[in-house]
Order: sequence, then structure tokens, then C-alpha cells
Amino acid sequence: MKKETLVRDFTDQELSGVLDEMQADDVTDMLEEMPANVVRKVLSRATLQDRREINELLKYPEDSAGGVMTTEYVRLREDMTVSEALAGSGKTGTTARTSIPATSSPQGRS
Repeated sequence: MKKETLVRDFTDQELSGVLDEMQADDVTDMLEEMPANVVRKVLSRATLQDRREINELLKYPEDSAGGVMTTEYVRLREDMTVSEALAGSGKTGTTARTSIPATSSPQGRS
């Protein structure tokens, strides 16, 4: 069964539940393959914050760096140990999908 058919056949409540479990970049990847009427349905059921993130990601070409990035990140300090960094990312509920770690100074600058 095609994704488009699944999304179209979901009730609004089912669609909201699925969107709550997906990250914005994954929703964006899915929407790039959908017709406009399905995209409108999905965006209408997304939260305002999710809609903003999805729309921001949809601006990038699919095969560009922006097209494969996520808007979620875990902020790490330069003086953190690996254990502290992993513990901190677990508290935020973020899944470990980051491939380019960056540190920030105590002033919050990279």
C-alpha cells in the first residue's frame, strides 16, 4: 500500500497521532512525494511548531544538505564528558541521529 493511500485514509485523529511520533525531517521527506491535497491534509493536522519546521525544511531541494537535515539538536558544552553528553541528550527526548557534533562556549556561541 502506498504512503499516499495510508495518509489519505487516516482519520484526523490517527493522522495527528502519527505526526506526533514523527520528526519534522521525516514528515518532510514523506511530503515531498505526496500530491498537494495530501500535503494540505497533513499540514492541517500538524501543530503550529511542527508546521513551521516542516515548511522551513520544505524550502530546501531534496538532494541538498538542507533537504536532509533535521531541526532538532542537543546542545553540548565543550567541557562535558561523553557520559554527560549522552545523559543530557536522553533527558531531552532526542534520538541520537546527529552526525556532526558541535560545541558551544559558556556564552552560548559555537
